Amino acid sequence: MRLRMTVCTAVTVLVLGTLTSAAGATNLPTGDWSIFANGTVGTLHIASVDGAGNLTATAFGNQTIGFYNAVSNQILFLRNQGSLNGTQQYSGGLQVVQISAGACTYALQGSFSAYLGGGGTGSNFSFGWVAIINAPC
Repeated sequence: MRLRMTVCTAVTVLVLGTLTSAAGATNLPTGDWSIFANGTVGTLHIASVDGAGNLTATAFGNQTIGFYNAVSNQILFLRNQGSLNGTQQYSGGLQVVQISAGACTYALQGSFSAYLGGGGTGSNFSFGWVAIINAPC
């Protein structure tokens, strides 16, 4: 089993407890990812990522705009829940890949900030999320 993790712009591979550096880009699988964000389960649909890293996706059925960096494995997107009255949620995260017997489980994990109309309050505006998809390696 091999686990690939990224921190900032460095890519790190964890192989059964041994930490090794690895170079190379990791593509972001397209399709329906299962997402769990602040207690809510839904779908993160990754439609495409173009050569410039522009992300086309929806989160919980809402349109997003964003980017994916295949070298650093970082994702960044803005989810708009309908109006421009503070309902936007700003999300950032990293991709992790677990490889076992030729099958891959990809995970995106990160956090999002929400404003008043998007579920945030003055004392509670930052939340965690994780999304998972099984896809060919």
